[in-house]
Amino acid sequence: AALSLLGFVTVTSGTVVSSTAFSMNIAYGCDALEPTFLFVVVVLAYPSMWGRKLIGALIGILLLIGALIGILLLYTTNIVRLVTLFWTGTYKRDYFELLHIEIWQALFIILALALFVVWVSLAERRVKHEAV
Repeated sequence: AALSLLGFVTVTSGTVVSSTAFSMNIAYGCDALEPTFLFVVVVLAYPSMWGRKLIGALIGILLLIGALIGILLLYTTNIVRLVTLFWTGTYKRDYFELLHIEIWQALFIILALALFVVWVSLAERRVKHEAV
């Protein structure tokens, strides 16, 4: 759908997206699941106030919403990644592997870690406010 909005005429069959100029298989590992799992795991592993009653539950809900926003950002970024990869494969095929393997993978790891840092700073800020 994103490619169609940008004027590409594509056909999708299973995990393959094709046009007359380029075809791309969106295989396992190209679906943003790994950085999303990384983000979720570090959020869950971070020591926060699981055992608190009412205030802890409210803070937990707010932090969960923050985690869900992080997951949504990773998913949206993956759509942008797939569109740029398709565009690159169509118009600048020599750069496809570089963009696919070197650049986007590193950007996703950095994004997942940056989202975690933001989440931790929010979690710590909420903990400090509760303590006061």
